[in-house]
Amino acid sequence: MKNIIEFGKGITYLNEVTEYKLNGILIKDKFSLPNGIFNKVLTGCGGTTIALEDNRKTIICSPRITLLKNKHEQYPNTMLVIGGINKSEIANYIDSVDIPKILVTYDSLYKVLDIITDMNNWHIVVDEFQCILTDSSLKSVTEMNFLYGLTGIKNITFMSATPLLNKYISQIDMLKDMPYYECKFTDTYKVNVFRRKVNKPVNKGIEIIEMY
Repeated sequence: MKNIIEFGKGITYLNEVTEYKLNGILIKDKFSLPNGIFNKVLTGCGGTTIALEDNRKTIICSPRITLLKNKHEQYPNTMLVIGGINKSEIANYIDSVDIPKILVTYDSLYKVLDIITDMNNWHIVVDEFQCILTDSSLKSVTEMNFLYGLTGIKNITFMSATPLLNKYISQIDMLKDMPYYECKFTDTYKVNVFRRKVNKPVNKGIEIIEMY
């Protein structure tokens, strides 16, 4: 079953939401990421921002180190767990803050989970979760170990603006029975793509970027 989350006019970012509709029922409250599969539909709408600014102990998992580094620069009170970070550093960080916010790559998640003995008070956000499948041809062992580490955790959001097709979700044991949420923004517009054939695509790309 697909659960539809509708946002009213003027909403661009999820942290602006003070009321919304869930399957047609009005909910007068700030929006928070639901447990299950969350199709945010639009990129850049602030899904990870919600997770970093709420009052829940949070672990944000991403397959892209650059994205994690960018978020860490925006939120310096977070803990960035990538290669070279050891478990004692993670434990010291968790003990030093009231609401820990940990940014971690898929392949380093085990370090964090080894430290936390009780996950009931934690929320895990798996960002760009479609990469579990799309990256599997390059690092299938990493992806399988990542999913195995998440087994049994209740408070977890698999988030993407381009989620896996249903036929693939249904073949992944952890995902197939999860509730599915899809956002519906009132203020959206369609981007029209115009194709141009050029001799030097890289040079043309640079030209377009410099123009903006």
